[in-house]
Amino acid sequence: MAPFFFASSLNYFFASSLRTQNWRAHCALQPTSAPTLTRTSTGYYSAFTACRGRISSQQAARRTRPMSRHRRAALLACVALFSALLPTLIDRICRPPLPPRASSRSHAPVALLVVAHPDDETMFFGPTVAGLRLAGYAVHVLSLTIGDADGQGHLRARELAVAAQALGATEAVALNHSAFGDGLASWDIDLAAAAIVTYASRTRRRLAKVVTFDAHGVSRHQDHGRTHRAVVRASDALRHMGSASAPRHAQVEILELRTWPRPLSFSASLSVALRRATVVLAPYCTALCPWHGASPTYVYEQWSCAAVYSAMRLHRSQRRWFRVVHVILSRYSYVNELETLRHG
Repeated sequence: MAPFFFASSLNYFFASSLRTQNWRAHCALQPTSAPTLTRTSTGYYSAFTACRGRISSQQAARRTRPMSRHRRAALLACVALFSALLPTLIDRICRPPLPPRASSRSHAPVALLVVAHPDDETMFFGPTVAGLRLAGYAVHVLSLTIGDADGQGHLRARELAVAAQALGATEAVALNHSAFGDGLASWDIDLAAAAIVTYASRTRRRLAKVVTFDAHGVSRHQDHGRTHRAVVRASDALRHMGSASAPRHAQVEILELRTWPRPLSFSASLSVALRRATVVLAPYCTALCPWHGASPTYVYEQWSCAAVYSAMRLHRSQRRWFRVVHVILSRYSYVNELETLRHG
């Protein structure tokens, strides 16, 4: 046993000496800011103190290094995104109760929202539905198609009824007609206009407003533009339906949702602040922003998209990551600017 212990001790001694020499050579190659090794009372070198001093000097160098432009831009983008989504986060935590929906059998005036597909009412007209509900209107949603381009039309029609009710609408109907279906190469605009007039006549002369896309269709979807043309074709018949609660000379208002350039369509709740800034800078907006045009007839805005997001979750067949991003960041989840229909 004695030779074994003697050999083990000798091996440990030579290994310790070799490690010490290697550490001295390593520290000699480091910058002069690293502290020198000092012998402790036990006879070993304090490697921990040397490493700590070297790391401290590297951290100090990083702190004094200026931030690059890319990091500064990324930081500003993160701050802006957090500021834009903060109202939604607060609203998700403590959402105020909404007023009760007007019943389809009540005498409240009717606002008819005409869209192309199920989920359009949520992705583009959320503030309009909420604003009309707060104003005392019974909101009816009419989708000209059931969105059966992917074979899930009947499922999407059922999802429309549930999501529209969660959004605040009184009634939601999706049409299934072979002459104007989802994804067709062309529509029969006359038949689509006749279907709109037929549905509007069911409101028992309580129709007060009709809301739809403008000629650009918000997202440039061809079915959105066709929906606009169908409403234009039916505008004469719709205007003279009248509302029993309105004066005899009053006509039904036909409104279209203003389309904004795509780079400006993803500003989240900052779009509310930008719109209010354009009100102050209205005399200069026409010169600086050619797309701004005249002031809208109605503006419905909300700082939070929590209600829109909750309604979009009910369209389970359309739940994709890019649609979730669209609902959270899209301007149309926060601000809807409606203009009087210029044609028809």
